[in-house]
Amino acid sequence: MSFRGRGRGRGRGRGRGRGRGRGRGGGGGWRTREPDPQDYPPLPLIRPIFDWSEVGSVYPQAAPLMDKTLLTQLLTKRVQEITPSGDEQSRVQGFCSKVSTILENLILTGEGEELVRRYEVLLLVCCYRLFNSLCT
Repeated sequence: MSFRGRGRGRGRGRGRGRGRGRGRGGGGGWRTREPDPQDYPPLPLIRPIFDWSEVGSVYPQAAPLMDKTLLTQLLTKRVQEITPSGDEQSRVQGFCSKVSTILENLILTGEGEELVRRYEVLLLVCCYRLFNSLCT
């Protein structure tokens, strides 16, 4: 048999092998190849930690240091305004204990259920007003 006209297994009769392996049989199995340098991910660039204690003299300050005394004075003043005094705290605690004892007495006695049902909103309004009067 002559291979004339067939190109000696090349060309038309190549199959799926992309030019490697056997003619019509396919790819010729697994092939190992040496990886290209472009296939590897790039190595991470590890930079040294920026330390102000070492380079503080190299980089000058962009702005002069801020005076923090004014800020601390404003903060302490605001804290003193917000925190209640000992007298206010004792009045609020006394009010809370009075309201809780009244509500417990109303609940424990059977008579309080009707009153609470009827005057629940009125009771809440009175408590709110009393609390506001204590705080001012």
